[in-house]
Amino acid sequence: MARNAVDEGLLIGQSYSDPTHDVLNALNIDEPSDPYCCKYYAFVENIDDLFESFSLKLNEFRNIKSPNHFFIPPYQAIDYLRELSAADNLIKFEEIFEEITDNKNGDEERSPPPSPDGSVHDEKSKPKLEKELNKDLNKRSEDFFTERQRQALVRERKKLILILCALVCGATIMGYFTNGISGALSLGLSAAVVSAFVIYSFNKGQS
Repeated sequence: MARNAVDEGLLIGQSYSDPTHDVLNALNIDEPSDPYCCKYYAFVENIDDLFESFSLKLNEFRNIKSPNHFFIPPYQAIDYLRELSAADNLIKFEEIFEEITDNKNGDEERSPPPSPDGSVHDEKSKPKLEKELNKDLNKRSEDFFTERQRQALVRERKKLILILCALVCGATIMGYFTNGISGALSLGLSAAVVSAFVIYSFNKGQS
């Protein structure tokens, strides 16, 4: 990420949220007049270990006043990330939002996208390879977001079940103190029926 008006370097970080939407919205709440824009992002495997290695690699470029910012050209940071990811093919999807300028020679250069096997090819084979790569990356991206949605649904279902279990227990205890065992059975059974209906409705709505 980077801002135009502030010379603080690139903001480089990791997140489990969508960097082009959730992360940008959160960053730009405080500085709407000079918003961050996304220069590059990648979906990767083994994110924590990879980012730790990446941060160590970038440490010499770190902005002392703002430790999450780095004075490094975007193309160089991208190359470092690809080098660290290449051995285990950790980058599953990546996107560059603009041409990356090499400040050393003034040439417009854009790091070529790696092929699915991790190798980099010349410009002559680029159109065909990019088409194949994009098809593969789009499939990987869809799988990634589908898995995230499934995990979020599982978490919501667990929360709902815990809340309803607490409701049933509370109703049973209240019934016991009100009318003894018969009251406990009556209120507990009623709460269980309501809970079962809520869970059924939730599952049906998500199917």
